[in-house]
Amino acid sequence: MRLTVGQIARLARLSVLAARGRESALRRELARPPRLPDVPVREAFLQLVLFAGYPRAINALFLLGESKGLRPTGGTVATRRKRGAALCRRIYGRDFGPLLGNMRRLHPALAEGILEEGYGRVLSRPGLEPRVRELVLVPLLAATDAWRQLPGHVRGALRVGATPAGIARVVASVGDLLGERRVRRVLAYAVRSERGRWA
Repeated sequence: MRLTVGQIARLARLSVLAARGRESALRRELARPPRLPDVPVREAFLQLVLFAGYPRAINALFLLGESKGLRPTGGTVATRRKRGAALCRRIYGRDFGPLLGNMRRLHPALAEGILEEGYGRVLSRPGLEPRVRELVLVPLLAATDAWRQLPGHVRGALRVGATPAGIARVVASVGDLLGERRVRRVLAYAVRSERGRWA
C-alpha cells in the first residue's frame, strides 16, 4: 500500500507522541478521522523499540489492541543479518562501512544488533517501505534529541526516494510537537544533504 504524504505525516505525529509518552494525545490522534490503515501504524510503533525503547513501543501498540494477521520476521539469524545489511547499506550508502566500524568500537555487539535486530528484524519488515520508515524516523529522532543519528537518517531518507520537500512537509506537520529550533535544524540537515555536503 502506497501512503500519501499526509498519511506519512500522521504516522510521524503518532510516532512522536508515542516516543514522548503522551498517551492521552496519542489516543486522541488515533481516533481522529480519517483513520490510518492498521498495518502501517503497527509497523511505525514497532520501530519505536529501536528509537524510543520497548516501554514506549509496547504502550503505543497496547492502544491499538490485538494484532491480526501480522507475523514475526522469519528466517535465520544469518538471513536477518543479510537482509539487515542490505537495507542498512541502502540507507547509509558509502557511510555503511564506517558506521559499522564506529559501532564495533563502541561495543562489539552493537554492530551485530543493528544489522540483525534493527535492520534485519524490524526495519526490513513488509508493511512500510524504507522511504516511509525514514520519513517517520526523521522527526522522531529530532523529537528525542538524537542529533548524532539524525544526519544519517536524513541522508538515508533521500537515498531511498524521499525528497527535501517531503522531509520538510512531514517535519512541518509535527512542528508544534518539535518546536521551531528543532524544525529549523532538521531542515538545515535536509538542505545540506541535498546539496551533497554529506552525500
